[in-house]
Amino acid sequence: MIQYKYNSAKATASVLYISQKLIAEGLDSDFHKMFKILYDAERTHLIDWGRPIIGDTYIRMTDGPVPSKLYDDLKAERRASSDETPFTVEGRFIVIPTQDPDMDEFSDSDIEYIDNSIKENKSEDFGTLSRKFHDLAWRAADPDSPMSWSNIAEEAGASQEEIETLALLSESDHISL
Repeated sequence: MIQYKYNSAKATASVLYISQKLIAEGLDSDFHKMFKILYDAERTHLIDWGRPIIGDTYIRMTDGPVPSKLYDDLKAERRASSDETPFTVEGRFIVIPTQDPDMDEFSDSDIEYIDNSIKENKSEDFGTLSRKFHDLAWRAADPDSPMSWSNIAEEAGASQEEIETLALLSESDHISL
């Protein structure tokens, strides 16, 4: 079984980075678009680099994969919105950054994959993004349940041998603190 530790600091940096990029292009930085951009970046980064970017657990929701802990963080931020938070949430789902992302949280490959995903997905509408990410990993999970990182890796093109290697790597990641 493949599992990863959620990196909250990197997740916050990702939210800030993606939202700044979308806003700079005159686009809304809503939860849905941000989640799909991040999912796309993470699944391809996983195959090419042997690890996801933020390591969250994705949940099969009606409109596609949702990073569970990041979603909880954003909902908590929506309730707490203050001058001391790194972003605010307007309405129910629009993220407005109040500071710059901590770029030290990212590797060069993290940024490359997020940028590629932004470029590929930024102009897609809600329905198109939802359908696009109703992929093998999404379909294999029960509704409102965690999606398997093994299925996410398979969807991204990993062989069974590569999936087994990812499982071993994820175990060693959980051992070292």
